[in-house]
Amino acid sequence: GYGEQDTFSQDTTDQGFIIARLRAMADTLMRRVRQDGKSIRTVLLRLRYNDMDEVTRSTSLDEPTDLEHDVYPLITGLLKRAWERRVSVRLVGLRFTKVYETGGHALLPLEQSDITRERLHKIAGVVDALRHENRSIMRGHDLWLSKHRHAPRQTLPKPQLVSDVTLQASSRTLKERPGVGVQIITKQSLRGAVPALNVKSCYSFLDSTLTIPAMIDVAVERGMPAMAITDPNLHAAVPFFQAAKAKGIKPIIGAELRCDQKPLLAYVKNQRGYQNLCRLLSFGDAGCVTLEQMHDHKEGLIVVPEVGDNVTFKPIRYRDKKDRVFFDILQSMKTLTLLHEAHPGKRKGDFSFHDTGVLSSSINIDEVAERLQDIGVQALSIHARTRAQMYKGHSDWSHIARVKNNPRITMPIFGNGDIDSPEKALHYKNEYGIDGIMIGRAAIGYPWIFDEIKHFFKTGEHLAKPLTSTLRMIAKMTW
Repeated sequence: GYGEQDTFSQDTTDQGFIIARLRAMADTLMRRVRQDGKSIRTVLLRLRYNDMDEVTRSTSLDEPTDLEHDVYPLITGLLKRAWERRVSVRLVGLRFTKVYETGGHALLPLEQSDITRERLHKIAGVVDALRHENRSIMRGHDLWLSKHRHAPRQTLPKPQLVSDVTLQASSRTLKERPGVGVQIITKQSLRGAVPALNVKSCYSFLDSTLTIPAMIDVAVERGMPAMAITDPNLHAAVPFFQAAKAKGIKPIIGAELRCDQKPLLAYVKNQRGYQNLCRLLSFGDAGCVTLEQMHDHKEGLIVVPEVGDNVTFKPIRYRDKKDRVFFDILQSMKTLTLLHEAHPGKRKGDFSFHDTGVLSSSINIDEVAERLQDIGVQALSIHARTRAQMYKGHSDWSHIARVKNNPRITMPIFGNGDIDSPEKALHYKNEYGIDGIMIGRAAIGYPWIFDEIKHFFKTGEHLAKPLTSTLRMIAKMTW
């Protein structure tokens, strides 16, 4: 048989990198197969986890082959079958068995598939002749590996050194109740500060990174007058109530329910409401209740639909946008998928605390971009104005930059809005790190702006303005 394996310099979960390496192995092995005048029928994939546990999976073709094109489609399926555990991989290998003598490739071109196969054999022979040290000609996966320096992509944030661990406790340490001798602090809320009324704690299993201390710290820092916890259970009710009271924050106890397939938020007004909420949560699985049950146990409760277009009721599942990667890790654990693997059970959008003083928010470009990428969109152009602005005001390119910097977005992002000069185009491109620029109204009546911007990008100099004779000629052609 023919075989090759690769032990990675670091354990990885980068599926794209692993598939690219396996395809490169298939290229090398098939080149040896053709040089020996052989063909193979069975492909075996070997995988070793970070704990040295090994798995092998194999599959056989209907007919022997000496073309890597026949092996490529098998690699993804074999890897998926072998990678049963959601842990990192240390080694992968590929082996071809059931070797046959080729016996020539003379085929009668009776069908299109026979013609295509004969052409592939000719191309394979030319590629074998050109590939010296894998540099003369490269396939797509070779270019991908070269671009990423033949190493896995960094999927987790690099750890940062903490200068003094005694200055602050980790927000990821679960401290259910405040310590002894807690001092009651009364802090006047900031003017215009908005309470967070839909905060999920780590008691929402694998659906939030927030511990009770972390939630309360944010409320104190931002001067929130109140905060509500809305897990699909009441496990965090007591520690949250005590911690909020200790910091002078009004605690609101609530829970997430589902009635008639619609998400609801139920908030406790009094002791009777707490009792009824406990009963509602005990009726069905995952807080699912019937209309009759809701009607019979609504006393002492405030029930509202869960809507995300109001900043007060926006669901909060992590502290800052930089914590999104930790939330994505939890979502991958929950759905048993890889970090960047799409799954309908993974939540999309921004679930961090809103900016201080923001009274309303309807900008959902983050969620829209992620959903578009998930359904196969290859590139996205974003206009930096909202629908409510229409043509008024100025474009806010920070929203475009936020999408571009989202680690889950891999497609090219183009910006649009208020680009009316070469200098502004270059400044916005460098400032916001976008992949390209679209121009709309600035090109109306002045189509030369595109050439001017391209010339300015290349030389740093302005292109000469169009001649008057050119303008007259275009005017005559237009009218």
